Amino acid sequence: MTVNPFLNEILQIIFNNLDDDIDSLFSSLFVNKNWCENVIPVLWRRPFGHNLETTKMKKIIPILLSQISLQERINLGLENIPTKTMFNYVWFIQQFDISLLCSLIYDNEYIMAISKTIFMKTKRLDELTFSGNFKKKLCKNIFTLPNLQMLLNHITKLKFNTYGFNLSFSDLSIYFKNIKDLTVEFLFEEYKNNLKFFEDLIEFISVQNNLEYFNLNVNPPMFSDDYNRHMEKWRGLFFKLSESHSIKYIMIKGCFNGEQTDLNFLFNCSNLEELHLDSMIIDFDQMICLKDIYLPKLFSFSLLDCFIISGSGKRYEEKFFKWLDYIMEFLKNHSNNLKELKIISYRELREGQNYLKSILDTLSLYCQNLTLIGLKLEHIFGYMKRFERDNLENVDGVLNEFKSFCNNCPNLQKIILFASIYYNFNLSEELILIFIRSLPKSLKSLSFEGVIELNLLEEIMRNYIDNLINLDFYYYICVDVLKSEIDEMTKNRKLILRYDKKKIDIKWTSIYRYFLDFN
Repeated sequence: MTVNPFLNEILQIIFNNLDDDIDSLFSSLFVNKNWCENVIPVLWRRPFGHNLETTKMKKIIPILLSQISLQERINLGLENIPTKTMFNYVWFIQQFDISLLCSLIYDNEYIMAISKTIFMKTKRLDELTFSGNFKKKLCKNIFTLPNLQMLLNHITKLKFNTYGFNLSFSDLSIYFKNIKDLTVEFLFEEYKNNLKFFEDLIEFISVQNNLEYFNLNVNPPMFSDDYNRHMEKWRGLFFKLSESHSIKYIMIKGCFNGEQTDLNFLFNCSNLEELHLDSMIIDFDQMICLKDIYLPKLFSFSLLDCFIISGSGKRYEEKFFKWLDYIMEFLKNHSNNLKELKIISYRELREGQNYLKSILDTLSLYCQNLTLIGLKLEHIFGYMKRFERDNLENVDGVLNEFKSFCNNCPNLQKIILFASIYYNFNLSEELILIFIRSLPKSLKSLSFEGVIELNLLEEIMRNYIDNLINLDFYYYICVDVLKSEIDEMTKNRKLILRYDKKKIDIKWTSIYRYFLDFN
């Protein structure tokens, strides 16, 4: 029977939209042969990116080994491994995570054979992930394969973990010139290695033709003298990024304790669309420039848990509120184009502080086009004195200010509520319930960056199920129990519960991040 090409085209569109729904894709494999033939290319496009548990991920190893050449199978003693497969799976691979492959198998010869096969047989490679402990010799053997440079030129997304420092960006600068999306996970080593790394990173950025997205996550060790040292290349990194006039997205998390960030680099980032600074040390004297900076394309800005320092000797309160003045001037400058804002203080508020009220007032007046706001839940009530916070009758004034902000931002679609340490909200459940009931009914998306209990989840269902599209939150590792509870809460409506399979251990228990889809 001839299959209608139009039907195949429709199936491909459907399965491409299910790219992140691994369970539905697997189920579709068994409908019929035609469905299977359309699902396999989607499943194998990102075989290392499906967020599966390790035991399930290891099942792809025999399939990958079956794709290597006969001579290599003989050399590895694998001549008896089954090689008759329905598809040439490696041909579909567009994303390759060498770091994950190294964690699944420890034999360098197997890693080399699989890597070589993927690089030689795939029709196109867009994304590559690996770590610094990847053997330099192994890297050279792979990257010098015949005609491989043409394949490497197509790679636009690179993720790199510095662990081990066997492989550096100076090695990578030779092979990659067209990276658009660069993500770096930086782990501290000796100071001279840190210095060399940033020198190589700056060089790597300088040879890219069209870098658009840059994400750097600095992970300091628990105890390290180098973490407190001055890193002379830190500021140079930001100004090198600003020289790349194609840069659209910058996300930096963490920094050196002995280093400050100079925000003057933003003057040269006219094409920047998203700026996210998290857990950084920012020089107070270098924030004055914010009142004069205008980024015409900036629609998303976040400043999370950053530490403001100054050598001018000003009292903390004076510096704190002056810093807020600069931030608010920056928000005013971007009132027409700013759509997303996340801002939380680097420390718990002192009693009587009202910085959030100032920000909400500014947003209500100047940033009425906001579609997303992210705040720390405690800070919404944080400037109340503690005895007022404990007296629930006195929260009306605070909630009225928040509701006034929501009313003045008619396009607001999503609210993100950040927790304190250990994914906990340091407010009574009764106060959180009152806040939930004050949220705008038109809200489409709600995100809790912390653990919420079932009674809070039930309150959300009761008040917002008709309008919400998605909800995400953290909860304990009991997926079946949670699914059963949600089904009980929503008997007349079937909701889809997903979760990130990466387990997070906190204190005496473990949690997952859950995603609830209402459509």
